Amino acid sequence: MKPSPFLSASRTQPLGARRFTGTPFWIDEAKARAAGATFHEVDEIVADLQRIQAKTKNSAASSRIQEIIGKVRADKEVLLKGHIPASAVKGPLTMGMTRGLQGVQIIGFALTAADMTHAARKSHDQHSVKPLAAETIRQAGGWAAAWAGMKLGAAGGALVGIETGPGAVVTGAIGGIAGGFAGYYGFDWIADHIDRN
Repeated sequence: MKPSPFLSASRTQPLGARRFTGTPFWIDEAKARAAGATFHEVDEIVADLQRIQAKTKNSAASSRIQEIIGKVRADKEVLLKGHIPASAVKGPLTMGMTRGLQGVQIIGFALTAADMTHAARKSHDQHSVKPLAAETIRQAGGWAAAWAGMKLGAAGGALVGIETGPGAVVTGAIGGIAGGFAGYYGFDWIADHIDRN
């Protein structure tokens, strides 16, 4: 029904329901909920359709409702009601950049694990907690500063009007990378006083 207070979305594949063509957009559920949007899930939609179907005396209409129920389940349809802020919506380019940065983050986690493993071996060999403690300080400092830098980068972008889209991802990424390097090397200086790497 148009106009409708609901926006239809899908929880299916990464690119959305296959029945629909066009440009996919991703909605950050936490941001949408924080803005007051409500989400009506598949089971809720199906239960409402079944309630309507039970009252329907026309067999053709009942069959049509059953067909819609099948599509709702296949698409894992979700109905959103309320304001969806622009900052909660990502287009293909922004989502691609976000996924790329998540890949970089996974590499960072792997490098952290390797550094921590090396420090644990060194601590074991030296019978001292100092190498492991020093590496913990380096890693915690780097990750904390990366997080803070990402938030500062995004806030700085917002100050100049870059609140959504690829620009928001770029400003946050630059801040995160700069913060991560600054944090790691700043805390590396402190950690070197405990155990030099």
